[in-house]
Amino acid sequence: MIDKAPTAKRDLALVQNAFNTWQQESGRPLAHISRLLSYTVGW
Repeated sequence: MIDKAPTAKRDLALVQNAFNTWQQESGRPLAHISRLLSYTVGW
């Protein structure tokens, strides 16, 4: 994925692609995936 804050269009596209892949694999809404990831930030 990326190792810094996504600021370039390419970085944002990589993040979106990851979310889309996780959504397809899990069947969960994007909001659930986003919330789950937010719990891991700063650990």
